[in-house]
Amino acid sequence: EELAGPPAELEAGIESCVGVARQRRPELAAMAKRVSQAKLARDIARWQLAPQLVAVAGSPHSQGHGMFAPENAYYVGGVLKWEWEWGAKWNTASEAGARARQAQLGARQLEDGVYLEVKAALQDLKAAAETLELARAAVASAEESLRVEQVRFETQMNTSTDVLDAQLALT
Repeated sequence: EELAGPPAELEAGIESCVGVARQRRPELAAMAKRVSQAKLARDIARWQLAPQLVAVAGSPHSQGHGMFAPENAYYVGGVLKWEWEWGAKWNTASEAGARARQAQLGARQLEDGVYLEVKAALQDLKAAAETLELARAAVASAEESLRVEQVRFETQMNTSTDVLDAQLALT
């Protein structure tokens, strides 16, 4: 039976194989979501340092409340709120930033691990393909040796033991 050649994946570059692996790994998708959540938490914590401004405007219309109540009234107002708990809020923002960086480093470490796994698998695949080529060469050599021994046996230049040894080398 003829053995097939090296698989198509062996011909593909490492980057394409890593790309496929990254798409198929659920832990990478989960880590990407963790990184996104950590970044959002960091942004929220940073916004807590800024002042909060609330603007209010209105124009109520009323009739029949007497002659001293205006029929149309307008008002505008605003509230500026700035809490001065800077130490606690600053530390919370710093902690959230550190968590975001930690999540990014974890994602990078996970991606590097996938890259190394794929690279090792490709190297194993290449080594197996080389071993297969060596095995094919050994089979071809054993077949030729058997053919030569059979011809020598037919011409009575060797014994049946030599032919059997060549057959054994082929298996």
